[in-house]
Amino acid sequence: MVNDKLHHFLFLYVYINMNNEMDKDAFERKIESAFDSMIAVQPHERLFSDVMLAIYRKQVLYFRLKLAAAISMVAAFGMSAILWGKAALLEFAGSETWMLVKMLFSDYKAVISNWQVYSTYLVESLPVASAIWLMLGAFVALLAFKILIQELAHRPRRLTH
Repeated sequence: MVNDKLHHFLFLYVYINMNNEMDKDAFERKIESAFDSMIAVQPHERLFSDVMLAIYRKQVLYFRLKLAAAISMVAAFGMSAILWGKAALLEFAGSETWMLVKMLFSDYKAVISNWQVYSTYLVESLPVASAIWLMLGAFVALLAFKILIQELAHRPRRLTH
């Protein structure tokens, strides 16, 4: 692509600067001599290693940013799960469910004889909203922990040259 553009440019340059008495063969020889006299451009010897080092540094920077974000996500969602769990346990302790669970151990004969009524009443008294919030917080904290582990697994490799 670059050679085509350069060839086209040289063609126009020579065509504009040539005299009208120059024939087509002389014109082609002039263009060929212009291409023959061009020096092949060689990259610097350390260009590859410099580019690879810059890529590695950028990968390390992105890895550190992702790692910091993942750690902060785990911390934030872990704290929220702890707070939601504490709220759920407080609500569970203050609800009738706790009294029904204690009744299961204190008066198990009455519970066994009326187990259908007891189980229905136990399910109705469960603090479902708090349990859902608790499970949601734990799920999000585990998801953030999974992201952290994945980021640690895909850390950039060290350069060997």
